[in-house]
Parts: sequence; structure tokens; C-alpha cells
Amino acid sequence: MSAELTTEGTGEERQAEVSLGDILAMMRRRLWLIIAVTVAATAVAVAFAYSLTPIYEASATVLVDNRKKAVLNPFEQVMNELPADTPTVESEVELIRSNGVMLAVIEELKLREEAEFSGGEKKGNSLLKALGLAQEAAPERKLHQNPDKPDRDEVLAEFATRLKVQRKRNSYLIEVSFASQSAVQSARIVNAVVNAYIKSQLEAKMKQAGMAAEWLAEKLERMRLAAVAADHRVAEFKSKNTLIDTEHGQRLDDKELARLLEQAVLARTQVAEARAKYEQVQRLMKTPGARAAIADVLDSHTVRMLKDQLVKATRREAELVTRYGDRHPELIKARAEVRDVEIKIDLEVDQIVANYKSAYEVAATRERTLTQNLEKLKLNQAMTNDVTVRLKDLEREAHSARQVYEAFLTRYKNTVEQQTMQYGDSRITETATTPLNPASPKRKKIMLLGFAGGLGLALLLAFALEMMQPGLARPEDFEAATKLAHLASVPKLEEVGKLGETAAALRRNRLIVVEPEAQFCEAIRALRHALDRRSSQGKRRVIMVTSALPHEGKSAITSNLAHHYSLSGARTLLIDGDLRRASLTRSLCTGAQDVGLLESLLHRMPVEEAILVDESTGFCFLPAHGASPPRVSVPEVLASVSLKGMLDRLRDQFDIIMVDCPPVLPVVDARIVADHVDQIAFLMRWKKTPKELARRAIRNLSGNGEKLAGLIVNEVDPRDYEATYSYRVETNRKGKRNPSRRVTYAPVLEIDAAEFRPRRT
Repeated sequence: MSAELTTEGTGEERQAEVSLGDILAMMRRRLWLIIAVTVAATAVAVAFAYSLTPIYEASATVLVDNRKKAVLNPFEQVMNELPADTPTVESEVELIRSNGVMLAVIEELKLREEAEFSGGEKKGNSLLKALGLAQEAAPERKLHQNPDKPDRDEVLAEFATRLKVQRKRNSYLIEVSFASQSAVQSARIVNAVVNAYIKSQLEAKMKQAGMAAEWLAEKLERMRLAAVAADHRVAEFKSKNTLIDTEHGQRLDDKELARLLEQAVLARTQVAEARAKYEQVQRLMKTPGARAAIADVLDSHTVRMLKDQLVKATRREAELVTRYGDRHPELIKARAEVRDVEIKIDLEVDQIVANYKSAYEVAATRERTLTQNLEKLKLNQAMTNDVTVRLKDLEREAHSARQVYEAFLTRYKNTVEQQTMQYGDSRITETATTPLNPASPKRKKIMLLGFAGGLGLALLLAFALEMMQPGLARPEDFEAATKLAHLASVPKLEEVGKLGETAAALRRNRLIVVEPEAQFCEAIRALRHALDRRSSQGKRRVIMVTSALPHEGKSAITSNLAHHYSLSGARTLLIDGDLRRASLTRSLCTGAQDVGLLESLLHRMPVEEAILVDESTGFCFLPAHGASPPRVSVPEVLASVSLKGMLDRLRDQFDIIMVDCPPVLPVVDARIVADHVDQIAFLMRWKKTPKELARRAIRNLSGNGEKLAGLIVNEVDPRDYEATYSYRVETNRKGKRNPSRRVTYAPVLEIDAAEFRPRRT
């Protein structure tokens, strides 16, 4: 039958957690401790609250203003304006808390001379002095004792602890506050801090602008010298190579070449035009009557005048022919005049034709001259290409140097102007005013915290005292921790001082024989009844008793339980399964035995030869080993098939076989024996066995979990209020013990040892 808790085995499901009733009971037991600690803590809090010096706190608000300043828009600033983001605001908070700002305020307000900062009485020192806990003032140390280690600025450290700077939620506002014993002083210091912060911003910008201007001035002088040197190199190169620039910066050779090219093109056009006119005049001259059709003849004023004279002379000749005869002198004169005019006209026409020819020849000659000059200039230009390339390179260098110089000059002028036109990135939106009420101490809060802290400390102390013991106390706690049913609670045996160690061990192992009416024996009988009820193997069975750790008292319980079965008429065999220590063997077998369980398993001897029987009670006992046990590996011996065969043979000879096994955690022996038994009783010491180790031991036996009959609680103190329900000492209404219910044991000074003899089957 499994020993796991069910509603059938316990009547109701056990609760592993501590209940409210348990807490109230603990508080009732520790009531005076809780009251004393709470009252003491509250009294200390009240005294401390009224001993503190009132502290006033003033605050001012600063806005990180990221708006651009219109005055500086034409100029590029040396230091850019602050961006509007969270890291920037957090950085400004740290700048306000910087040592530079704080030291500036300390020096400006001469705070080193104030007793509040330079070593006056600290907050709460009056209470500490009254309690005798305040430290004596250390003697003034000499400065510069260690030149390698800088001295600590106590005033700055005190100032930093009182200054509080924080950002207001997710805005660009920064709240600056300062705590002081004087309301006026707190407001004055806060305003000084924000002003010093704004001033530090302006000084930083002006310093940066000044440094930039100095650097630009040095750089500007070098740029100017470089530009002048570049211009000198260009001029020297032109002078050396006889290069002359025109008014637009173009070389004279280039301009002359362009002019000649233009004139050559114009000359070619004029030559072609003159040749065409001349050839046309030649054709007209060969055609009779066509001479008058020449354009220049028609346009010639002289020819027109001569034609007019010719017309007049011809008309006069015709009039004279009509009037006079052919030989008339006037007619002869008129005809001579006509011939003379015609000759003049022919001469004039010939002159015009000669002009055409002359113009053609002049144009051709000019064209040839221009072509010759152009070819010469081209040849000269080709010869000076290397010089031109070098000149252009020098001119580029000079131009670049001038541009850099002009850019630096402009930037320098802007930077110099900015030195007197700086604006801060932050501004004060609210100045600090003198506070009317102190910010601390909050006496009511301190007293409430003292009361709550004292009550919590008292409850914690009471709970710690309850939980200091490593083990468990109540049966339901054992059941909840191990998930095993509670079989019985066995009281702790009172030692008899006049007995020796051997007699005391014998008394523990045979107490049910020598003191059958003891409370310990009643618990053994209850244990036997619980084991019988949980047995599913019938009357004959093998019962193993084990524990998690050594010195739990399992051997005494196993021996007394076996004696009880034997006294009840059952054929009982007690096996000392602890082959390593053999505590039962040393206690019960006072004489020397030849063989035991170990020799029987090792040499495959009949186990009946090793069993001993008590003549007075009929109790049978199988010792662990003989007088001289062999040195072997116990787990290998127990794991052999001989153990199972031996137990099967003994089941036919005995009704109850009790096996006292070693603890589960230190050695593996009990886990091996558990495979061959019918019931397992697990034992724990009351308030001693740690529950985690017990759980681990039970998990090691989980392969035989169905054989676990339940849990035995050993060494219970029946007088303790935390004892199991079976052995709890009842109290009256006033909470006092009832002495009539106290359990006592009668000491037995004379104990009869068992008279064992070899059992013959």
C-alpha cells in the first residue's frame, strides 16, 4: 500500500503552506517581543525626528532654449546651438552639477566661511551625542601630507550633497534646488547656481570664439604670405619668359594670334571679292558697248560729268552741222570738243578698270602677308606651349591661394564679431524665492516609518526565531514536506546518567522488554498498528527501516518494533542490515559470533547458521557480520542474487522480518535492499532532519515508492508546544501548562541482556 497522502489516508488534504492561524499563534507566543521592539523603534524614530535640524529647500527653473538667434543668422557660429533632444538636456543637468559651477558659487558667496559648510554640527548629531554614539571630532590634519594624493574638498562635497538638479518630466525645463538650514541662504544659493551656469555657458562660447580667432589670425597670416608668394612666382615667370598680359588677363601672343586669324579671314574674303570684280570688268571690256555697264563707271561722278559735257558737245555739234557746213570752224571746234570728251571718258574708264586690278593685287598681297605672319606666329606659339602650361599652373596656384586667403579672412572677421555677440543656450524662467516652510525633516513620516519598521522588524525577528530550527515540528508539516503519511511520533528517550554506554545502548534497543509501560513503547505499538494497516502482503512480510542521515535513532526503533512483534507471538527476525557500522550487532550480541549476514552472502553459506535466538523471548536476530568481518565492497555483496534468495527462504520461516538499514544519502546500501523488501518505513528526527535532505532521500527511493508505508517522527519532546498532536502538552485558558499531563519515565537501573544462542532449524 502506498504511503502517499490521499483523502482516504488523512481524512482531508494537508496544507503545505503556513496558515493564518499558525501566524496568529506565533504572534501570540512572541507578543511581548513584538511590543517591545515596536515601541523601542517608534521611540527612537520620535527622538530622531525631533533632533534633526529643520532644512529649507528653494528651487529655480532653467529652460534649455534651442531657438535660433536672429541676430547671428548672417554669421556661422563657432559653437553650434544645442539640439533639442534628451541627451542634450541630460548633459546640461550634469553641467549644472559640475564642480566648476559649484566652486564658482562657493567662492562667490564665501561659503567656506559659513559654519554650515565648514564643519558645523551635522544633522542628527545631537541625538547621536545624547546616545553616546557620535564620533569625536578628528584633529585638524595638516595640508599636503601626501603630495601625490589630492586633498578632499569637504565644502564642495557637502555642497554637492545638498544640490539637486533634475529634469521636469519630458520637457526642456531643468529644476535646480538646494537644501540649507537658512531659508534665505537656500534661495540665494539656488539663484547663484543658475546664474553661474548661464555665465559659464557665455564664457565657454566667448572662450571658444577667442581661441578660434587666435587660430584664424595665425592661419590667416600664413595664407596671406602664401598668396603673395604665389603671385610673385607668376610675375617672375612672365618676366623671365617675356610674357605680357592684356587688360583682360589674356596673353599678348594669344591676342595677336586671334587678331591675325580674324584679319586673314577678312583678307581672303576681300581678295575673292576683288578678283571677282576684276574678272567681271575684264569680260565687260571685251564686249563692245558694255563698258558703260560697269558699276563703278555708272557710279563715277567724273564719268557722269564727262557724259554731260559729251551730250552738250554733241548737241552743239548737231546744231552747227545744221547751221554750218562741215568745214566751218565752229563745227570743227565742236567736233574736236566731242572727241576730247570721249577721250577723257575712255581714260576715266581705263582708270576705273586699273583701280579694279590694283585693288585685287593689293588684297592678294595683303592676304599673302597676313598668311605669312600667321604661320610665323603659329610656329612661335607652338614653341612656347611648355611655358604656357607652366604659367597656367602657377596662375592656378596663385588663384587658389588667394581664394583660401579670402575665405579665411571672411571667417576671421565673422569670428571677431561673434566675441561680442554671444547668447546663452539656456535662460532662467523662474528664480528662487525664500521658502516659508521647511522641506525636512518630515516628522510624521519618520514616526510612521519608525513604527512600521519596528513592527516589521519585530515580526521578522519573531518569525526568524520560529524558523531557526532546520527541521519540522507538526505532523502535517512532515506530511506536506515529504508527501508521506504520518505513521507515529516517537518521544525522545531520557538518558539515565548512571548507566554506561553499552548498558544505555542495550536499554534503548530493548526498552519495550524492560519498560513496557513507557510512553516510548506506546508509540512503538502505535507504529506497529499503522504498519499492519498499510500492509498489502498479508501477515508475512519484510519491513525495512531507514532514514536520510545517520544518528536519526532508527536502530532503536527497529529493534523495539521487532521485539514487540516477537512478544505479540509473531515469528520475528531482526536483521542488522548496516554491514558497515553494525550498531545493533555490537549492542545486542555481547558474545562473539562466528558468522553473520555478510559471511552468508559472501560465501553462500546457509543463513540459518548465522541466526541467533533469545531464549527468554524467542526473539531471533541476524547479526551484520562475525567477529572478524572480511574487507569487501558492501554494495556489490548486497547487489548479488544471494540476498533475494535468502530473503525468500526466510519469508517461509518467519512472519515478520525487520531490516535495520543504513541511511539513504551517505551510502547506496538501503536503495539496494529496498528492491527486496515489502514495506519501507522512513524515519526523521523532530526539528532536526532538514526537509530538503529528506526529500532527496525519498526521491532516491522513488523506484520503490509503492513500498513506502509512511513516515516515523523520532525524538519528539512531549512537553513542547510545537510537538505533534499526539504528544502536545495541553494548556489551560491562561496559557499555562497543565502539570498533570506532563509525561515522565521511571528510570531502570538494571537491564537484563538478551541471552542469544545459535538457532537450529
